[in-house]
Amino acid sequence: MKVFARKFRVNKTSLFSMVLLISTVGCQPTSTSGPNVPTAPTSSPVHSAAPAATPTPGASATPVPTSSGLSGQNDTTPPTVSFTSPINAELGIAVNRKIVATFSEVMDPTSLSESTFTVTAPGPVAVAGKVTYIGSVATFTPTSNLAVSTSYTATISTKAKDLAGNAIALKKSWVFTTDASSDTTAPSESYSNPANGATNVATSGNLGLTFSEVMDPATVNTDTFILREQPGSKPVAGTVTYIGNIVSFNPKESLKPNTSYTATITTGAKDLAGNPFAADKTWTFITGSSDGAGSGSTGGGGGGGGGGGGGGGGGGGGTVVTPDTSPPTLSASNPVNAVLNVFTNGKLAVTFSEVMDASSINSTTFSLVGPGQTPVPGTVTYAGTTATFTPNANLAANTQFTATITNGVKDLAGNALAANQTWTFTTGSATDTTAPTVNLSTPANAAIGVAVNAAVSSTFSEAMNALTISTNSFQLTGPGATPVSGAVTYVGNIATFTPTSNLAANTLYTATVNMGVLDLAGNPLAANKVWTFTTGAAPDTTAPLVNASNPANLGASVLTTSLNTATFNEPMNPLTLTTATFTLTGPGQVPVPGTVSYIGNVATFTPTTELARKTLYTATITTGAQDLAGNPLVANKVWTFTTALGPAAVNLRTAADFAVLSKSGISSVPGSVITGDIGVSPIGLTAITGFSEVMDASTTFATSTQVTGRIYAANLTAPTPTKMTTAIGDLATAYTDAAGRAIPDFSELGTGQIGGQTLVPGLYKWGTNVLVSTDVTLNGGPNDIWIFQISGGVIQASDKRVILSGGAQAKNVFWQIAGDVSIGARAHFEGIIMCETEINLGSDASINGRLLANTAINLIKNTVTQPAL
Repeated sequence: MKVFARKFRVNKTSLFSMVLLISTVGCQPTSTSGPNVPTAPTSSPVHSAAPAATPTPGASATPVPTSSGLSGQNDTTPPTVSFTSPINAELGIAVNRKIVATFSEVMDPTSLSESTFTVTAPGPVAVAGKVTYIGSVATFTPTSNLAVSTSYTATISTKAKDLAGNAIALKKSWVFTTDASSDTTAPSESYSNPANGATNVATSGNLGLTFSEVMDPATVNTDTFILREQPGSKPVAGTVTYIGNIVSFNPKESLKPNTSYTATITTGAKDLAGNPFAADKTWTFITGSSDGAGSGSTGGGGGGGGGGGGGGGGGGGGTVVTPDTSPPTLSASNPVNAVLNVFTNGKLAVTFSEVMDASSINSTTFSLVGPGQTPVPGTVTYAGTTATFTPNANLAANTQFTATITNGVKDLAGNALAANQTWTFTTGSATDTTAPTVNLSTPANAAIGVAVNAAVSSTFSEAMNALTISTNSFQLTGPGATPVSGAVTYVGNIATFTPTSNLAANTLYTATVNMGVLDLAGNPLAANKVWTFTTGAAPDTTAPLVNASNPANLGASVLTTSLNTATFNEPMNPLTLTTATFTLTGPGQVPVPGTVSYIGNVATFTPTTELARKTLYTATITTGAQDLAGNPLVANKVWTFTTALGPAAVNLRTAADFAVLSKSGISSVPGSVITGDIGVSPIGLTAITGFSEVMDASTTFATSTQVTGRIYAANLTAPTPTKMTTAIGDLATAYTDAAGRAIPDFSELGTGQIGGQTLVPGLYKWGTNVLVSTDVTLNGGPNDIWIFQISGGVIQASDKRVILSGGAQAKNVFWQIAGDVSIGARAHFEGIIMCETEINLGSDASINGRLLANTAINLIKNTVTQPAL
């Protein structure tokens, strides 16, 4: 072992002398032996020096994130606690387990002790225990079992410091509650990359494995995670990192091309209750002939192999593997961008397009801020391809928050996100207390003739906490309740159980998703979900097909806000439907950023921003998309479409529930004919006159012979007041949206006189009144959009018409009007009127659209027909 003494200054107040720097890979001997090789971080081997001084046994192979304290620069950034287990407010904790906290960087081990990491029972009464520290993980081991059904508080004090002497800025506390049981269940693996049996694996990059639960970091190291070259048992030198419930093995050198390797997790790996693996978990893969950093595996991951056995045969067939230099992307987020009324007690979750380096995903790279860029404290976890941010406390109600994933996150080949990804959402006032459900199971309950090589999946009613979906909570059993070995993955709202080997033919199996699965607000299933199916005699070897796409191939006048969907002829493996396999490109094959989701048999690509107008786009689903039996598409599915000429539609939200909506009142003298609901807010029902309304027995709405629909007002019985407040608020949002659209296609057209003209789709702007003295025609397709921004009023002469032609629809015509609207007698109007002031219709005038006003709406024997959505 090479040991160097080095003296250096890390900041103005702290001087480290005689710090031992272990050359390159911690304490690794020059001969680079196998399983006893200690850990070094994948990003900076020098930074692994500090844990070598930790007296904790097993510290030679531990998770070590980077620390800027040894970089030669002054490190003044305080560390944070990026992950805890148990998580805050977690219930049902076994009484015989340890408590762990993971930091955002390497810490000073002398600052982590029983005085800085404490656990207390009610009183508070201190819990006796011992604190150990390995890499970036501190572990509190109680001296004896915790009390049953008791709430405990764990605390990291501000005396915990990183290697540069920076203390955590705020005390970190979290609570958890025990149940009456001890944890005696052996841990298992949920996902491995490369997958068992994978071929053409690139020769560079990390190996990754996700455990079914959080493990004891002292037991996850190069003694328990071993990679061997086959044939034979020669260990491969490398380092092991462990974050959350994910372990990564980073070979010191590139693997040999066209060679079989066997990876093993031994029974020395234990969970936080001390339960070891029931047997060694072993899986094999074969490399291709590339020296580059690879993509990991074919087949999109999967479970480890069975216990004990060695690897397969010799080298592969010489297939060249393209080095993985593609940056990962975000395939989905929850909440989605710009969504409103988000529950205040939920977590944030993002799904990546591929397996990531777990050590790169922490509270530094996944963050949340509120108004004024105020950071929201929380913890970050990562499982499979999903990262989750758990706020320490409920979010503030009715508040906008901004989430960010930085380009510090990396895939297993070391590729970072191309750029920071940021999205916003706004909370409502409610918490989520509704139990999730399993909406769809595949195979269906009581299905027969199921292929013996099929995977089993369950689709939830909402996004779930990925950490709670594992082989402990999703199980498959055969006759006699014999467990089936397999791996569990979770993407989007879908959990998939992939058996390690083919199921037995003509056999009844039982699948169970138990109440251990939780949604992002911590709500469990109300009851276990159990279903059965019977296999047939043969495997499924038939490639899946894309039966339909939307937009259709060669589609024209597609909305610039359209989603892109592909419907398959059978259930697909959701892990294989990501932004890597479902893409959208514009002119010059420029990728369109977006997210991918999969529900039922339908994959959806949602662009992050509005598409360009009148532009040709190409959608592609690659042969990387596979069904549940692992069969890929025979060939890429490609289709093209052209967007519409006009801008994106204005989102009315709940204001679209009304044909007539006003803040000041609605009058109808004499009677009118209205198709659709009408309503007023914040005023009461007396502001609606001339309708001879009749109150419904529920007192939540009224009816009238003039209205084919309902009449609502802010002073009716709940939930109507909330409904009306929301609708008026949504109208204001829509008005602001329409008024804020920039770069008009036409400005001051006809100096405000549009009568006699034919208007193509687009954004129009006037600083004056707009006059319709003769008929005006709007000509365009069924998806084309018109937005009229009018600083003055609109005056339409009697008997004149707004005419739609070419398939144009009233629902796609938006009139944003700051002044009054006056529609003459017997005139006809088309579109959605959003008026800042008053709307007046002359006798017998009609409109195919909506009347939405900030003040009064006055009708005189008019016909108002709301368009279909």
